[in-house]
Amino acid sequence: MDSSRHFAQPRLLPIFAFLAALISLTGAAQALACPVSSASIMVPAVVGQQGGGLLRLTVRTEPGNGSVLTTIVPIVGPATQASQSQAVSEAFRGLQYSQNQCEVEFFFSDPNGAPSVDGPSAGMAMTVALRAALTNKTVRRDISITGEILPGGKIGLVGGIIDKAQASARYGLHAILTPKQEIYENIVLTRLGTESNFTAAEIGNLDEAMAIATAPDNTPVTPKFSLKNRVMPDNLPAREQNGNDLLFAKVAMRINSAMENRTLASGIGAKPPYSTFFRTEISQNERLISMGYGYTAANNAFLSQVDAAFLNLPSADPDVEAEMAVAKGCIDNAPRPAVNSQNLEWVAGGTARLNWARQKLDDVNKTLASAESSSSEDRYTDMREIYYAEGWCQAGSELNTIAGTIEGSALNDTVLEGLARRRVDEEAALLAQNDMANGDAEWHWTVANRSLAEKDYAAALFDAAYISGSQAAAIDNLNSSGSASARQALRIADTPMKTVWGRTYQSQGAFIIAQGNSSETGAAGANQVLRIAQAMEDEFGLVGNSTGMDTGVKAVTPPPAIKPAGMRVIGFPDALEVAVAVSVVLAVLLLGVSIGRRMKERRAY
Repeated sequence: MDSSRHFAQPRLLPIFAFLAALISLTGAAQALACPVSSASIMVPAVVGQQGGGLLRLTVRTEPGNGSVLTTIVPIVGPATQASQSQAVSEAFRGLQYSQNQCEVEFFFSDPNGAPSVDGPSAGMAMTVALRAALTNKTVRRDISITGEILPGGKIGLVGGIIDKAQASARYGLHAILTPKQEIYENIVLTRLGTESNFTAAEIGNLDEAMAIATAPDNTPVTPKFSLKNRVMPDNLPAREQNGNDLLFAKVAMRINSAMENRTLASGIGAKPPYSTFFRTEISQNERLISMGYGYTAANNAFLSQVDAAFLNLPSADPDVEAEMAVAKGCIDNAPRPAVNSQNLEWVAGGTARLNWARQKLDDVNKTLASAESSSSEDRYTDMREIYYAEGWCQAGSELNTIAGTIEGSALNDTVLEGLARRRVDEEAALLAQNDMANGDAEWHWTVANRSLAEKDYAAALFDAAYISGSQAAAIDNLNSSGSASARQALRIADTPMKTVWGRTYQSQGAFIIAQGNSSETGAAGANQVLRIAQAMEDEFGLVGNSTGMDTGVKAVTPPPAIKPAGMRVIGFPDALEVAVAVSVVLAVLLLGVSIGRRMKERRAY
């Protein structure tokens, strides 16, 4: 009996194991079943030069094989497609559904008929909508979301927050969820909230977004803003600086000092917590300058001055016209040095920024003239644009002041004009061929034509290079993956450069790479800046070769043609090479014989 029972148990084990496996597989199949579901959300966007607009995004899910589909009308650009892929990964994270068992469809619609949608700023909205569909939750109809989706569900910075908030308020929404806001953005959004019963709240990740986005309609959203300094990368290496780098460091120090005077002299900026914030910014900028990142420091100081100016504005009705007059006076009184063989790059960068400032004021004037009525937040937006013009005027004046101290031989204006007109025309043709419109590049093309009309040929060349770099980055995004763009950026970051603006923009690209969470993440984000750096290097290297300008960039001498082997006189090194080659050939032959014998033996067996 004991023996029979002993043998009966092993026979039953396979049956129990089979039943357990069947139950397990049934449960797994249920876990992997993808729901047939959908969710919609409003996505704010910057629409060309017309300010903000709203798109409706609908996400649908059904059983499938992991496909991610998107609309072709409007055309969805490569940056948005990459963002969709990241959104899918983050939305499925931690859920019972497998991405490979689902088909996800993204649908964008625009009542105004926008031809294309591109950029990463819809990433968090797409993730929230998809997550809601997968978890059978309803997204409230009275909010919008802007922000890039990053690995781990974090939200990434985006531009145009004010325009997007205004569009959301005009549509009648209750709130907008955003990534980290700049000080001036928060001030304008606070004014908007007072006038339109509208709330702007910072969020840090997907969980925070879901908690607000899936609450019932009309649930109060608490305004949220945190005052945080820009983070200095721990792994930031010091850059070797040449004479031009040290000259640019002087520009950066002057802009940083002006920022210190403007922020800490009086007003709200001189009081905690803002005074602590600005002192940290000033200290970080000084460190950046000493390490060879003058452009980054100057740019940070530029933005801080805009923030500080907003802090001291009145609570209502800022005097736009008076500030326009201040900016115009700065431009009219800015130095305009003559171009020579040694200072052309400095004049190019300085005068380009002065013309940017003039164009920005013209843009504000057009806005004021076309608006039937102007709300308080619109006037604050106008003030922001004027402050940008003032900042560019300051930077342009500093660059041209240095240019005026640099002596050199006269350049041929006819040659310079011919180069500038040809280059601007070339970039216009490329812009016309690009199906995905680049508003920033088009704006710089407008300024380049302005420079041509005013005979500022060096400035026109500067903007032509800027457009070229921007377009190259756009093509990178269209034709390659993020990792390919990252590799391209890393290559440019390591390329030796000699021109003023090649090195200057390269330093900013290197900073962005160091600031990224990983080399690939940072490099992909730095690609446009580094493409501009390469375009500047190429542009002013060509100008130097054509005009005699001393940039330190010389024409590359092609390597000598290789002579046929029969024409060479073999000396000792060549004889040694021949001996080595013969030895290698003999070794290969012997190895081949040995392998042949072994294969023959194996076939025999």
